[in-house]
Amino acid sequence: MRCLVTILGLSMLSQSCSIHFDLSRPQVWAEESESIRLPAQGLKTIDAKTQNGSIVVRAADVDSVEITARKKAGGDDSAEAAERLKDVRIDHEVRGDVVHLSWSGSGVDRDSWIEVSFDVCVPRSMAVELLTYNGSIDVTGVRGDCRGRSHNGSVSVDGESVVVDLQSFNGSVRAAGCPGTIHLQSHNGEVEATLRAPAKVEGSIQTMNGAVTVRMCEGASARLEARSMNGGVSVDVGTIHCSSDRDTIKVDLGAADTTLEVRSMNGAVRIQSL
Repeated sequence: MRCLVTILGLSMLSQSCSIHFDLSRPQVWAEESESIRLPAQGLKTIDAKTQNGSIVVRAADVDSVEITARKKAGGDDSAEAAERLKDVRIDHEVRGDVVHLSWSGSGVDRDSWIEVSFDVCVPRSMAVELLTYNGSIDVTGVRGDCRGRSHNGSVSVDGESVVVDLQSFNGSVRAAGCPGTIHLQSHNGEVEATLRAPAKVEGSIQTMNGAVTVRMCEGASARLEARSMNGGVSVDVGTIHCSSDRDTIKVDLGAADTTLEVRSMNGAVRIQSL
């Protein structure tokens, strides 16, 4: 009997049953959690970074910063996974009014076999600066400035930040709140913004591939420039109703002296009332 054995993309014939090895992923995972609590007095920003893993930030009426780091390490067997997990260190440092949060490990030879996710609870007034290369970002309830970027994963924010700046290279981007300045960008994914404040707004909301939807409450104002290269544009806000099969629509909403650009290269652009 002949059998095809595949190892790391190489094929060879063998006597026996079918065997398939995938050496690109661990065979065994080891996991553990680590908790950190810091007094919030004097702190204004949390700056969190991870290579592989999600970042979740929840704001509440608290007087401390509470961090749960969920560590996960893989190996070809349980002993190797446990040894690799022991090498993962959670790094946190307060410099000035900023908490810096990340992880490290000497001798980590396979970054994709290490995952570290952060769950953080902060006071509502704090600002956040978040970065993950492979994972999602989710922020709720923050009033300070909110900046987040994922290279591979969705980014979502629902809060009261005045400044919101979010980006994903591969994933959807969603923001809801009362920003005065908003910048949302996805290279591959849908983008949605829900603007709840009856106030001026400026910035840009755009994607290279996907639909863009902006929902605006009554009283929101901006000099709106909506454009789609492939997908069409529609504006239905208040007493303004217009649409175009392609290219650009420009309208003034309220006492507009700020500009909000909304664009998709490949996808529909929709401006709607809340």
